Amino acid sequence: MRGKRALPAFVFVAAASAGCHGPPIQEVGGTGRGGTIATGGAARGGGSGTGGAGGGACAAQMQPVMFHSTTGAATSISGAPIPSQATSNRIYWVESGTPNYTIHYSPGAAPASDNLHPLAIGESMADFISVDVSDALLAATWDVYGNIAVYGPDKTSTQMGATLQLASSSAVAVDGTTVFVAYFVRSDTTQSGIYTWAPPAAPALFETYTDLGGDFEYGKLIRATPNWLLLSDLTNVWIADRLSKKAAQPLFQNPASNPVLDVRPARPRSMQQSVLVDLQDASFAGSGRDYYVDLTTPIAAPVDLASATNALADASACGAAAHYHGAGVLYQRTYIYEGQSGLFAVDVTPAGAVSNLVRLTTLPLGHPEVTGAGDLFAIRSVNAGDSWDYYRVGNL
Repeated sequence: MRGKRALPAFVFVAAASAGCHGPPIQEVGGTGRGGTIATGGAARGGGSGTGGAGGGACAAQMQPVMFHSTTGAATSISGAPIPSQATSNRIYWVESGTPNYTIHYSPGAAPASDNLHPLAIGESMADFISVDVSDALLAATWDVYGNIAVYGPDKTSTQMGATLQLASSSAVAVDGTTVFVAYFVRSDTTQSGIYTWAPPAAPALFETYTDLGGDFEYGKLIRATPNWLLLSDLTNVWIADRLSKKAAQPLFQNPASNPVLDVRPARPRSMQQSVLVDLQDASFAGSGRDYYVDLTTPIAAPVDLASATNALADASACGAAAHYHGAGVLYQRTYIYEGQSGLFAVDVTPAGAVSNLVRLTTLPLGHPEVTGAGDLFAIRSVNAGDSWDYYRVGNL
């Protein structure tokens, strides 16, 4: 997640305290725990043809249940929440507040609003926040001075080592038990690059920006998969091989000058197949326009998923209701996105072609995130973006 009242960080991330629990999720159609959504072939939820069955050609296949609500404190600038992040079986999010930004999590299958992580970031220090989490670790960096801390992932976790201060803003990525840090070394720029950190030991150089073929601007946003590092200067995105160190290769060359809001690998995050690059777009304020890039063919042209899903929607029974309205998330080969009227899902091929449009909800939800086990979450803005309601949508 990233943010200062800028991009809420984690990313997914987003939101603040108190909550309510609804009845058990009642999901429509499918089989398995909670109603499984199949991919390919017949439409999800039963029946055949575009849009699925169970109450009309564009019937919602899931019934989301709210489990948490913020208290009304603004969560970020422009009404956008701090991005959230998911692990195998949990969803994490960041909430702004006074005097601290706080980090919360919920089990995926049994949502709960009372799990408060011990890491708190002073509101006055939250000019920039970047948080990432795995099943083993949670790491965060904040402020223009590059404060970085590492904890375990639980509400009972303690800090590992002391907080670092790198003297310049940084970014952080976590994969398993490995923490990656983007570090611009002002005292010796030849040592600027990506470092790994296992506190209480000192950070260890992974690869310099020079060896990666770029400069410190590469490290304004980083993401990690088991084999790859994704590096962004907030304009373009590069991919670097973690196993065979060499110059990073271009993954996404920006077709315009709109800044990169986020880079989201497919879930589960152990996968290596594709990523979403979310660009700022005035047409989708507070969210952005998603581009699909397959990691197996990093030189292939990115696919504009807003245009692709709109074309598919126009050829379906859902029509304009399924037009792209905000950024989404990839779960295996399924893309879940915010439509004009609810959440929608499509299948995506390695080449970025979309098919099999299905309406998941009629409730207007955005900023979807999904755990490795397929538990889908999303949020809804209330009070003109000053607070947010959190929903477990169902299981994919």
